[in-house]
Amino acid sequence: MKNRNKAVEELESLYKQKNTLLRSVVRIYSGVMESLEKDDFDIFLSKLDEVSVLGNTIELIDEKISAIEAESGIFPDSGDAGSDCLADYNNLADAVSASDRLLKNCNVLNEKLTYSMSNAKQELQKKIENSKNRKIIKEGYDAHTPVKSGLSVYC
Repeated sequence: MKNRNKAVEELESLYKQKNTLLRSVVRIYSGVMESLEKDDFDIFLSKLDEVSVLGNTIELIDEKISAIEAESGIFPDSGDAGSDCLADYNNLADAVSASDRLLKNCNVLNEKLTYSMSNAKQELQKKIENSKNRKIIKEGYDAHTPVKSGLSVYC
């Protein structure tokens, strides 16, 4: 029982760390979206790097959680689930449900970011094409009119 309580406390601690990191990811995603809307790509890329670092840390925490959950005897059997046992797991259950909600928020924000990035990519491609077309048109005009300005009078 003592080993089980220690494992539950470890899981609670890991989920709290994970939730803190997920909240940071949500906050950073908001900054990423804002920088994308303002076409500030330097900040956009730096914030994406921050999300990547946090994502790697979250993966490490998930691995620790999986290792603890894989240990036998951590979670009670159905016949072992008394009221004392349920009280021990309430905080853990709250942390897990908060983690699930935060993961859903991150997933929604990731989908919004993906959509916004594809729109931004299309807009940039349109601008590049327009620029190329203007250059081609200008070169075409320059080819037909060798004298760019003024009036040439030959005497």
